[in-house]
Amino acid sequence: MILPPRDFLFTAAFRRRQAPEIVAARVGEQMRATGLEADVVLRNAKDDDYVMWAFVAHRGSFPGDTAGLRGQALRDLVEARLTRWHPALRRLVAESDPGTVERFDFAAARRVRPWPTTNVTLLGDAIHFMPPVGGMGGNAALQDARHLARALTDVDRGRSPLLPALQRYEAEMLDRGFKTVRDVRLYTRMAVSQSRALRTTARTFFRLCGAVGPLRRAVFAD
Repeated sequence: MILPPRDFLFTAAFRRRQAPEIVAARVGEQMRATGLEADVVLRNAKDDDYVMWAFVAHRGSFPGDTAGLRGQALRDLVEARLTRWHPALRRLVAESDPGTVERFDFAAARRVRPWPTTNVTLLGDAIHFMPPVGGMGGNAALQDARHLARALTDVDRGRSPLLPALQRYEAEMLDRGFKTVRDVRLYTRMAVSQSRALRTTARTFFRLCGAVGPLRRAVFAD
């Protein structure tokens, strides 16, 4: 995470640990037991290793309308914001394939009230969408899926009727999911804030998290 006096840059390297065919051989039997075909599910999972970057800035800090920018023009705009950054970071952006550069706005869901439970429920972005900060939205969806699977397993094994099991799942999911939305909105405000005091505080906080293992685990364990 790069948090200079203005704007925010996140980078990460993706290195595939196993090829799709190896994954299919390892978990294919379990997937078939649930009615899924590993070859079909993993057909489009092949990807090369890559480095990704995400440049985050407040839309009001750009001159003019940037809504229609894509590809090369969008990459040029980001490069213009990095003129005083470290050469390695400028190179990361400058050597990116323009065809992979996209722009999108961040949005976050408002908290909703519980609803009468039926045999149709929700999870992930269908109910508590949030900006893609720190992978927290994706992790929240996976947590929802795990808890929903447990609820349906209880129903299947006769430990609970369907609607009470889903009602408990929904109550927990709403509480956990919208707590995550609140945290993500806070981190997003830190990323785009023009306040030097707030950004200095944020940098100090994340540096401490990086240096102090117990603090890092306490903050990011979920």
